[in-house]
Amino acid sequence: MKKQRRHNTGLAKVAVQCSADTFVVNQSLVLRINIYGENRHLRQARKRWASVWWSEKSTLIQFKYKKIIATAERNITTAERIIAYAEKNIATAERIIATAEGIIATAEGITAYAEKNIATAERITATAERISAYTEKNIATAERIIATA
Repeated sequence: MKKQRRHNTGLAKVAVQCSADTFVVNQSLVLRINIYGENRHLRQARKRWASVWWSEKSTLIQFKYKKIIATAERNITTAERIIAYAEKNIATAERIIATAEGIIATAEGITAYAEKNIATAERITATAERISAYTEKNIATAERIIATA
């Protein structure tokens, strides 16, 4: 009589390795990938169908992770483009601010020049009023001279 073997016989696990990767895509999306792998034993397992099943499952998992990583890389590329565009906008805004500051400085210079011209015009007006008063005084004196003559 043949001795029957049990169906689920196999090799004991030697060790288990685990690694975790985290990708920060942007402020609202963090992608965390846990990858589990087992150390293989030096001997072959008796049941070949289990290794085929694991191989197919492993291929499917690798495909899913590759797809997730590709999406994350596209999101990172998009984020980098947005950052570059924002940096260009910041540079443009800084140029606009510098131009506005130049315009303000020019306007302040024009205002100072106008104030100086107003002060000069006021001095000229005061001088003209003194001349007018002196002229009226001279006319009155001339009229008195003519009247006495």
